[in-house]
Amino acid sequence: MDNDVPDGTTRRQLLGRGAALAGAAWVAPQIVSAPAAAAQTCVPGVLSWDDFAVGSTFTNATVNGVNVSMTTVPLPGTTVLPVNNTIRVPPNGSFNSQALQWQQVPNASGVGQDITFTFDVPVSNLSFTLADLDDVSGAWSDDVIMLTPGYTFSIPTVFVPATPAGNVVGLGTFTSPFFNSNPNFNFLNTSNRGNVTINYAGPISTFSFRYRNGPLFGGGNQLIYMLDMSWDC
Repeated sequence: MDNDVPDGTTRRQLLGRGAALAGAAWVAPQIVSAPAAAAQTCVPGVLSWDDFAVGSTFTNATVNGVNVSMTTVPLPGTTVLPVNNTIRVPPNGSFNSQALQWQQVPNASGVGQDITFTFDVPVSNLSFTLADLDDVSGAWSDDVIMLTPGYTFSIPTVFVPATPAGNVVGLGTFTSPFFNSNPNFNFLNTSNRGNVTINYAGPISTFSFRYRNGPLFGGGNQLIYMLDMSWDC
């Protein structure tokens, strides 16, 4: 009995197998990859500031699986106050809801801070309202410049309260920033006269705007705030 071959296999069978293999072309083994993980997709959502504690500082949040983060960069000559980037009590911009605020003390006209929001997946039909853009002669004037192009905007046509005069004007650019047409009135939080709604059709992953002191510099602290942010996909 041959001890160097498998039981039940003759040397002739082994030689026959070797000959068959010798005459066949070598085929590389196939490597089958595991299916790739599905890419993260956008889900419509609303970033509601009512979901946060009043006074808390906002840096990021996840809404329906979409992470939204925010960074702010003060320009030279700007002091941001401790309440910068925090949640404020209602009412805001005539809405009985909380808001995210930015508050600063600039030392010259034209300085302020750059504010950037980033989404970890692109979103569409992004919409938010900036509120309380107003002016007090000799103290401050709120200017907003949209640094990310591709936006449209709308301004309320029915103003609360009916008097005094004044509302947001401008195009949101460096040469025509959003500002209030009334040069000397600090509108109440119950008023929508400092409101402007910004829309990005998208898809968009990030946007930035600059909040700065306008030409009516006087050294006073100034603030604006953002109402809830929504998006589709």
